[in-house]
This record gives sequence, C-alpha cells and structure tokens, in this order.
Amino acid sequence: MALFQWTSKLETGIPSIDKQHRMLVDSINELHDAMRAGTGREKIQEIVNFLALYAVEHFKTEEAIMKKYNFPQFTAHKKIHDDFVKKAGDLQAQIAQGKNATVEVSSFLADWLRKHISGDDKLYAEFFKNNNISVP
Repeated sequence: MALFQWTSKLETGIPSIDKQHRMLVDSINELHDAMRAGTGREKIQEIVNFLALYAVEHFKTEEAIMKKYNFPQFTAHKKIHDDFVKKAGDLQAQIAQGKNATVEVSSFLADWLRKHISGDDKLYAEFFKNNNISVP
C-alpha cells in the first residue's frame, strides 16, 4: 500500500504542475515500498538525491509561473521552497554519513509534500482561478 495516495483534491488545475507533483509522490512511494521490502537503506540515497534535484526543478517551474502572473504571495512561497531545499540537503548529508533515517525521511517527505500541495500550492491555484488566469 502506498504511503501517499494521489487524489483529485491535490490537483492544482495546472497540468504541468500536477504532473510534477505526481512524480514526487511516486518517488516517495518508491522509497516507502523499498522500506517495506527491506531494501530501504539501499534505495534511500538514490531516491533522496532524485527528490532533492527534482524538487529544485519543480520549484523553479512553480516560481516562474507565480512570477509571470504576479502571485502576491510569491516571496513567502519561495521561502517555503528554499527552506525545503535546505532540509533536503541536510537529509542528504545525514544519509551520506551513514545515518539510518529511512523512516524519518519518508515520513517527512510525504507529510511535507501533502501539506505543501494541499495548502501552499492551493493558494496560487486559487489566485489563478479567481483571476481567470489559465496556466498551461
């Protein structure tokens, strides 16, 4: 069973963003599946590295859209992204040093992403919707 279920409630209505969110969810679930199969330790570095890099690319996409359409809470949203990137870097370093943080990492990633999409990202989605802005 997946740790993080994608539902329509998480959709922003922006196809490119929703596709990227699903990829992040799939990666978190891949780590969870590896943990359940007893191979989490072997997979954690690979998956956390992917997530950290992919999150940066995803955040760039979101931030470019927010800037293009003058989302008024851009600065606060970007800070949330920057804080996540720092935390992901800290986790990468801990794992590289051999700390067995598989459960902590998968729980943190799933909780953070779920809250971020359903809270922070919904704010810009609503802004676009309320201002009749169609984002491809």
